[in-house]
Amino acid sequence: MTLESAMHALKSLKLFVESKRDEFDKCKEAAKGISKEMDAANLYAAEDELVKVYKDDLEPSLGNELVQFVSLINLYKTDYKKDLSKELFYNQILENQNFPNIEITLRMYSVLMV
Repeated sequence: MTLESAMHALKSLKLFVESKRDEFDKCKEAAKGISKEMDAANLYAAEDELVKVYKDDLEPSLGNELVQFVSLINLYKTDYKKDLSKELFYNQILENQNFPNIEITLRMYSVLMV
């Protein structure tokens, strides 16, 4: 491989990554709007799609877990303790293993390349 072809490949890779980053930003903005309007029906619809795609990883009970998890998060927001960070709160929830599908989903999300 010559230096010129390597430079061409790197430029092509850079353009590809930038285009994917732009797509991610669009999805991220769309998700912000959706998350504000998320009710139980929408959660169940989203759950159906996720379970279809990741049928080997997620159980059909994901929808129930999502509804309960969102309720718990909303309780945290209203009864927020100053000495408990969001991260610590989430960690405590996941350590209790009450939401196995949520934990799997968060792990899947955390390894996505963005």
